[in-house]
Amino acid sequence: ERGAARGSLIAVALPRSEALLVALLAVASAGAAYVPLDPRYPADRLRHMLADSRPLLLVTDRDQPWGAGAAQVTVAPDGTLVQGAGEEARDASAPAAVPGSIPIDTAVPGTVPSGVAGSATGPDDPAYVIHTSGSTGLPKGVVVPRRALANLLAAMGRLLDLSGGDRLLAVTTVSFDIAALELFVPLLGGATVVLAADDDVRDPFALAALIRSSGPTVMQATPSLWRVLADADPGALRGLRALSGGEPLPGDLARTLTRHADGLVNLYGPTETTVWSTAAVLGDGETPHVGRPVRRTRAYVLDRTLAPAPVGVAGELHLAGEGVAAGYSHRPGLTAERFVADPHGAPGTRMYRTGDLARFRADGTLEVLGRADHQVKIRGHRVEPGEIEAALLAHPSVAEAAVTAVPAPGGELTLAAYCVPVRAGEEHPRTEGESAPREGEAAPREGAGDADWTGTLRAALAERLPEHLVPGHFVVLDRLPLTPNGKTDRAALPAVADSARARPARAPLPGAETVLCELFAEALGRSGTGPDDDFFLLGGHSLSAARLVTALRSRTGAELPVRAVFDHPTPARLAAVLEKERTAPRAG
Repeated sequence: ERGAARGSLIAVALPRSEALLVALLAVASAGAAYVPLDPRYPADRLRHMLADSRPLLLVTDRDQPWGAGAAQVTVAPDGTLVQGAGEEARDASAPAAVPGSIPIDTAVPGTVPSGVAGSATGPDDPAYVIHTSGSTGLPKGVVVPRRALANLLAAMGRLLDLSGGDRLLAVTTVSFDIAALELFVPLLGGATVVLAADDDVRDPFALAALIRSSGPTVMQATPSLWRVLADADPGALRGLRALSGGEPLPGDLARTLTRHADGLVNLYGPTETTVWSTAAVLGDGETPHVGRPVRRTRAYVLDRTLAPAPVGVAGELHLAGEGVAAGYSHRPGLTAERFVADPHGAPGTRMYRTGDLARFRADGTLEVLGRADHQVKIRGHRVEPGEIEAALLAHPSVAEAAVTAVPAPGGELTLAAYCVPVRAGEEHPRTEGESAPREGEAAPREGAGDADWTGTLRAALAERLPEHLVPGHFVVLDRLPLTPNGKTDRAALPAVADSARARPARAPLPGAETVLCELFAEALGRSGTGPDDDFFLLGGHSLSAARLVTALRSRTGAELPVRAVFDHPTPARLAAVLEKERTAPRAG
């Protein structure tokens, strides 16, 4: 009825729900491909993703202002589809819609015109287009064909061997490609998908309670999420097979998971080779590695001449096989650069240059050593620092910017932005290579005015970028350090400090305020915080908020939900909540 057919792109912006799962299956049954969008992302980013993918329809649960101009199909809260005004404008000659709403199950095969649903599709037709961070300042769409998704589902089905008694707890946003495993693999194996609400995923104690009440046998998450869950309630992992991926798995966390969970699988793979390309079942005490390639996948560790590196010698990891994506949407140059001919495979086959440094171990398993470029993983999301640098340089007050990753509490990484303000009388920001030669080291500046400026920059980035792309630290410099050839010398950037934070206007009150100031600083990796400092303006995010409430419970016994940190993000305001909880009459 809505024209979806082979090769069409359908944008889907729905929360994790039954409606989301049915919508994705309906897209597939129509021969189309889905473009997953997280409606929590900034509007400008979502508008870019729509413009980049040019979908036939946008399926959402409410009218989205950022979707203006797209034909919107709205899924009502009661699980029905409602005709969108944008869709009427798309084709005025189409038959008028039946008044009212129609059940969402009419979107499955058999309810659309003959020749659309179930029409012939080929293995190279797109299954989905998913956006990842781009070094040019804009996210890029990766086109994943049906053969690649089918191979992933078959490989993970073989690895997990799910059956009717299994339950997989889905916790990942649909805009993160690993959600495909959570939503589709259980159904193909006759197992059950348990859909976690966003508030449950954000709060480790709520997530632990959900695990205990719903009884899943499998859960997939990033190491960052596994850590906050294990810190909050390790007993909840009993009977749960843990799938970990999206960022490096620290050895101490691997030991915790193997001790408390019912098995641990460490997974590795970039979006461009369809979610997971290698897998390792880790035993108790085993040093984390990424194992061997999954079904119909080939892994090469190659030197600069594309010759295989000897066992134990590092080289760039290249991946080939059924999982290799078609390329980047509307970016033929970048596609040709990253997807190259496979000299070790059959004629005409391609391999993907991951940019990861790796080596084969003597037993044939792979060990990933890090990046050959500046790309990093932040809470499981791939981040190109250049995208954040471009957003900073778009601000009229920024002359120069560099972004890098620095260690954060909990064993994860966070982003640090080094910014040089535009000087008085300077009309245009400088770019790499344009600055005059400088002597001496770049040093952080001091001053409350810098704190106001970096707060403005943080707010500007939050309007353009998702949470994981907004730096946790801002360092103000008079200049960026340069290499002899005029490039930014990232190795010479100064250590992150609290130099751009204004001195607290007052000292914390004794008791709860003092304790919370200490816990805020611990969760944020800072030397100290004031009673009126905003947790999120100092670089906090959902996972660090989870660590905060876990530490608060451990130290004081107070059982606050993570939502309380979002609603009351300063020590002073949160202390008032604690006092109210303490003095409230107890039931019974």
